[in-house]
Amino acid sequence: MEPFTSKKNKIKMTDQVIAQIVKAMNRPDKTIFIAEQPIATNVHYGLVWDDLNYKRPGDISPKQFYFIGNGKGKYIGAVYDMIGDLHWYIEPRSRKKGYLGKALKEAILPHLSRSRRKQRITIEKDMIGALNFEASLRVAKKSGFRLKGKEADKIELTQNLIPYKKIPMAIKNEGMEFQRMVELKLKMSDVVQNLWNIQAELEAKLGRTYYTRQLAGFVKELSGYRRLKLDDALYDFNETQARRARVLQAKS
Repeated sequence: MEPFTSKKNKIKMTDQVIAQIVKAMNRPDKTIFIAEQPIATNVHYGLVWDDLNYKRPGDISPKQFYFIGNGKGKYIGAVYDMIGDLHWYIEPRSRKKGYLGKALKEAILPHLSRSRRKQRITIEKDMIGALNFEASLRVAKKSGFRLKGKEADKIELTQNLIPYKKIPMAIKNEGMEFQRMVELKLKMSDVVQNLWNIQAELEAKLGRTYYTRQLAGFVKELSGYRRLKLDDALYDFNETQARRARVLQAKS
């Protein structure tokens, strides 16, 4: 997955909410959906939906996160990508161990460089406290960020990301179990059926209008996806992985 370039994804988030999302990476939470993939050792990139019932009005696009592991099978922090800023969080017991700085330099900034030329961050003392302010500033500077203007209670730092494009990424597609593919096919069918129900009710109650005709078009287009043989995609993926394994074995 490539990081977004849209500037809509700017929703501010507290450490408490990020901690809850990190917790969902360690133990699945039915209220949070995360589509993630590894991009480096102990770093995963993911799209996060934390409002599955869409109770909040407005933009329902996912939020972009980088999840940081401790090398022992546990995620201990994350970086929330707001495009024009980054919000990072590491659980208290895992701080001052270099996890964040290593993840930024070796995976997160190289991945971000694939979609933007420069990254800006802000650090605000009143928001995170004096100790966390100094710690975040140290991490930012060690990771290559440079201060704009003079030091103050709220500071802005920037970094040119172009050099990071030279760093190779270990982005990996892990595949999935066949049963999960079956579940996704059923889920896709439900989406089409629900939209069709909505279109039919609106047309029955409001008449055939520009909007109901648009919905009917969407239903017709999406109905075609119900016939997609997603299991063939899984079969092709597994065959490709097996071929690559045989080639690597022959070279060794």
